[in-house]
Amino acid sequence: MNKVQTIHEKMKINEIVLSFPPKAQKLRRAIKNFASFPHDLPDETLEVYLAEHGKMPSETAPFVKRLNDILAEEPTLNTISITENAALKIKEVLASEGKSDWGVKFADQFAACGAGYEYVFEPCAAEDPTDVLFYPHGIKICVAKESYPRLIGCLIDFEEGFIDNNFTGLIKLGFTIINPNAKKTCDCACSVGYGT
Repeated sequence: MNKVQTIHEKMKINEIVLSFPPKAQKLRRAIKNFASFPHDLPDETLEVYLAEHGKMPSETAPFVKRLNDILAEEPTLNTISITENAALKIKEVLASEGKSDWGVKFADQFAACGAGYEYVFEPCAAEDPTDVLFYPHGIKICVAKESYPRLIGCLIDFEEGFIDNNFTGLIKLGFTIINPNAKKTCDCACSVGYGT
């Protein structure tokens, strides 16, 4: 699939998400929050799909701008970054579970679908001795040593919305990963691949 530089309303939803593997998960969540779709990415243009789901043309342009704003987000390549919004939500979740002094484990593992890797992002009481540690916004992020080369440069964000049962851990709640190392994504944008 040819890479495109911007998103427009005449693009198919599956094309939008699959064309930008580093940002596929965040694009998928944004579209699904705005106009719910089933597990599989729709093979309809954004314009048609939004109209079919009760969105007015006046809502489409601002939403397309939001998708292009996601494309413009640039992670810092030599660290693990987290947005302020995500940091606040992590602190809230940990506090609600009585785990305020815990950190978060960040790793990847082979996806159940066999199409690549899925992210592990969940509370952890203590780091493993081999974990690489980061402290963005005062949150301890424990990155598994074996995952570190594939995850360095990631930007973790959070967006309120639906509970996404296609994921586990904190990602299920609305955390998203922008991974500059991702080269491809599966058809539902739930897993990523790092090879060409």
